[in-house]
Amino acid sequence: MTRIFAISLLLAILVMTLSLTKWDTNEIGVDYTLAYIRNNCVGFASATSQLNSEIEKLASGNSASLAKAKEKLFTCRANYKKLEFFLEYFLPYPTNIYNRPVTFEIEDPLPEYQSPIGLQVIEQLLYGNQEEIDLKSLKEQAAAVADAAQDLRKSLYGLSISDSRILESIRLEMIRIATLGITGYDTPASGNCITETNAALGAVQTVLQPYLQIKNVPVADTVDKYLNQCLHATMQTDFNSFDRLAFLHDAMLPLQNSLGQLIKDLKLEICSQPYINYNAPHIFSRDFLTVDAPNENALTDRKLIAIGKKLFFDPILSANHQKSCASCHQPGKFFTDKLAKGLSIDNHTFLKRNTPGLLYAAFQRKQFWDGRVSSLEDQVTDVITNSKEMNGDTTVILQQLNQHPEYSKLLQPYVQATSDNTINMAIVTKAIAAYERSLAPMNSLFDKYMNGQISKLTPLQKEGFNLFMGKAQCATCHFPPLFNSLLPPAFDISEFEVIGTPLNKHLTKAITDTDSGYYHTVPLSFTIQSFKVPTVRNIARTAPYMHNGAFSNLQQILDFYNKGGGVGIGIAVPHQTLSEQPLQLTGRELKAIKSFLHTLTDQLSDTQNNTLQP
Repeated sequence: MTRIFAISLLLAILVMTLSLTKWDTNEIGVDYTLAYIRNNCVGFASATSQLNSEIEKLASGNSASLAKAKEKLFTCRANYKKLEFFLEYFLPYPTNIYNRPVTFEIEDPLPEYQSPIGLQVIEQLLYGNQEEIDLKSLKEQAAAVADAAQDLRKSLYGLSISDSRILESIRLEMIRIATLGITGYDTPASGNCITETNAALGAVQTVLQPYLQIKNVPVADTVDKYLNQCLHATMQTDFNSFDRLAFLHDAMLPLQNSLGQLIKDLKLEICSQPYINYNAPHIFSRDFLTVDAPNENALTDRKLIAIGKKLFFDPILSANHQKSCASCHQPGKFFTDKLAKGLSIDNHTFLKRNTPGLLYAAFQRKQFWDGRVSSLEDQVTDVITNSKEMNGDTTVILQQLNQHPEYSKLLQPYVQATSDNTINMAIVTKAIAAYERSLAPMNSLFDKYMNGQISKLTPLQKEGFNLFMGKAQCATCHFPPLFNSLLPPAFDISEFEVIGTPLNKHLTKAITDTDSGYYHTVPLSFTIQSFKVPTVRNIARTAPYMHNGAFSNLQQILDFYNKGGGVGIGIAVPHQTLSEQPLQLTGRELKAIKSFLHTLTDQLSDTQNNTLQP
């Protein structure tokens, strides 16, 4: 009787446990995916335990023991990559303990931040100073990862899982691979990223099988074809020689396009990502990223954009009626002023920092070098009212605009929605921000190549892209497709980095810059001297560079990175996020990177609706 009761109780618990994972029984691949995930959770937990055991036995100076620990880490990370698409989508917290960056990450909304922990930290410790390995920290990290992994399967209970969500998680994994995985973003020390990419792609291929076997969906064969091409390409595992451009152009981008069509044909489209347009063929399509705007009208209202453009070039917004937005953001200079630091309103003294370009600024989640505002509207207000920039008095500005015969007429349709039927600053900033949101041409030579509008780049340009995305580590901060701070795959965070930029261009006699940057916005020890990462699109035409305009040409800036940033040239930078190890780039490699960077120059005269010219 007791045995029967025990069995009945066990069955009841099993039924209750299964009911906690929610899915539609008519779904195509949910059961299949869950079985795959459960099985690989066990494999990952086992791999973390083996890694922990090997690190527990690790002795300082024992090269054989160290080699075994690295092998276990390699296996552990490969097992994690088999789960990555699922964990990052369905269980971002607390499972982000497994693969968190080695530097402090500040998340919006501030002031929350995440401490370094997980496999990336273990890699850094294992591949760092071989003579003085921090065994205590290493063992703590390994134990934390192993403990968390043992409970991973329990995290599956209570999840809301569906075919549409599984397929979106795979979509995001394709973006993650294309923008982070192949760059070594989360394996900067070991260089094992191509092998890990292959493991992640293998997981995707396995999970997609139920969807690819559905009859009367012709595009399934195309998905399978390009997925196999991606897998075949990543069997070549050498980090430096891997042809990232061919991988993207010939396999990954067509895979993204065909996968999107498959999801559409299966009528399983959803979009939980506010900044991604899944109707775009792939990540380098002009309409792939969506602009952060208060409403749809801010993007499509051509009249509002035209008014914003007029205001942008009008000195009426400044105190002395001599300075407009375009005084510093000049279209002929790619919306910069070509000065090391911008001129103040008196045209004699200089501002604190270099004038950032406005092309693609609308896609950033933070504005200004120090990220002190989040929206373009607030950015416009900040500049207009800043005593050293335009020194505008909003009361005076509004009085002049309301009495202005042309502006009062142009803005009348927008004034009608206000309580007092007059122009206010919200309307002014909304109009200028609408114009700024239109400044995203994406018609460079590189864009045309990636979108099939031209058939080839030169061998040197291709080599430069592969270096940018690989050995030179540029893309681990300047993320595709905009090559700026927007962190893939959600593109919802603008990252800030501490690279130790000197005050001068002479690297052998570098002077420390005292500008604290983002620290003024977020006062934490590790934000001192951190600055928002700008886009490198149009970099060939927007010198001088950096927040202080220290470098006047591309060669200087590449030399700085090649030497390991501030620490590499002898500056004390306590929390440098850039690797301080020299990149060992040759003269030819530096030339190739410059050649690629020139392909990112937009053709402003051809930009849509001629919005770039006054």
